Amino acid sequence: MRAYLRIVSNIGLIIGQIVLLFASRDAGLSVIICSSLLSLPYFLKERMWDVMALICFMMVVNVVGLFVR
Repeated sequence: MRAYLRIVSNIGLIIGQIVLLFASRDAGLSVIICSSLLSLPYFLKERMWDVMALICFMMVVNVVGLFVR
């Protein structure tokens, strides 16, 4: 199940980037944040702390981007 969520998360990140670039900033960032959250259980189980730190840092940047114009 965790591997499936990681695959869905990767697809969501790609879709989120496309939406961010070509459509709506807020919708794209929301998709990216949700996709990042979906991948965290896999990396937690596999103990990939460096990847988790990078994902969390990027999520903070994206959340700030939602509230700053």
